[in-house]
Amino acid sequence: MDILAIVIFLVLSLVGLLVIPVGIPGTFIIVSASGLTGLMTGWDVVSISLFFIFLGLAILGELGDYLFSVASGKKYGANKYSLIGSFIGAIVGSILGLPLPVIGNLVGAFLGAFAGAFIMEFILGNDLLQATRSGVGVLFGKIFGSIVKVAIGMGMIVKVIVDFI
Repeated sequence: MDILAIVIFLVLSLVGLLVIPVGIPGTFIIVSASGLTGLMTGWDVVSISLFFIFLGLAILGELGDYLFSVASGKKYGANKYSLIGSFIGAIVGSILGLPLPVIGNLVGAFLGAFAGAFIMEFILGNDLLQATRSGVGVLFGKIFGSIVKVAIGMGMIVKVIVDFI
């Protein structure tokens, strides 16, 4: 049963890591996978306390991701509508990037985040330079936030694998 639990954990965790750049909270998928693994193994491989630590890390990761995007966007002059546009753009971009195997949705999410912020700034009447600056700022925040969340997710996965071995 332990091996089945680890295989399920690894599959779900991989999905969690892959959806992080798109804007979906993949760290919570990893937390859910760890909880399922805990249940399947009688909390042997993943203890209840480790599950709650992972939950706290996922919450901190999401909060950090949001704050990185806001801080970076604001530093470059983005407004709240640009941030909303960035989120929508990341989702649309990741969907449009699906035909490009492996990295399409990742590239699409980042380009979509830039485009969403850029378009919103332009619609709001800002000039081309400010729209570009806002898009770049939000893009930097999205990239950094995604890197941090992927690192948190990978740390969770490594911890579970080490505890299993």
